[in-house]
Amino acid sequence: EARCEELESQVGNYFLVTTECNESTSGAKIHGVGAMVERRLWDCVEDVERRGAHILVIKAHWGKGRLNSKAKKYFVVFYGPQDKKGGAEERNQRWGELRATLRELRERADGDVCLVGDFNARAGKAQQNDFPGVIGGNLLHDTATRNGKEMLKIADEEGLCALNTVYKQNEEERHTYYHPGGNGSGRAATRSQIDFILGDRFFKTSAKNLVYCLIN
Repeated sequence: EARCEELESQVGNYFLVTTECNESTSGAKIHGVGAMVERRLWDCVEDVERRGAHILVIKAHWGKGRLNSKAKKYFVVFYGPQDKKGGAEERNQRWGELRATLRELRERADGDVCLVGDFNARAGKAQQNDFPGVIGGNLLHDTATRNGKEMLKIADEEGLCALNTVYKQNEEERHTYYHPGGNGSGRAATRSQIDFILGDRFFKTSAKNLVYCLIN
């Protein structure tokens, strides 16, 4: 989730690109998404599409590589609805917007697709047999949440693989979000795997490993 006043800005050796944020009832900025692009790769970016507050599409271009990969690369950044907040209509709308975006990119048929973001979704070990080729064994949770099942369905429809479930990691290193609990919340410390990188065949065969960097 990104909450920035400027849609594009330079931060050290990176360019930060974000969507416009929504506003809460108190006027606070919420629900934006963003991506940081290394400065040396910025010249490869052809276009940035902002589709509301929750979807950012970065179109990049570089020469064809192995496996007959396409020269264009679409990086879709997504912020998923929260499972326990908002109604079914809001959740369905958010997932529907993502489906429509991915379908449009597939119909363009001119680039490889990588979908990344905070999906607010848990994929589960129990779903491995239902979605072969979509998730690997590097999972933290036993069962998928409602959002997790929706994410897996979309990935299956679009031929995407959750890359951060493929590479072997110790279980204590698999979480992408940590809540310390306490502070009168009555909540225990929890670790969750709710952020994912989903890539098509090109990214699945090109990626070598994934490393998380948790910033508290």
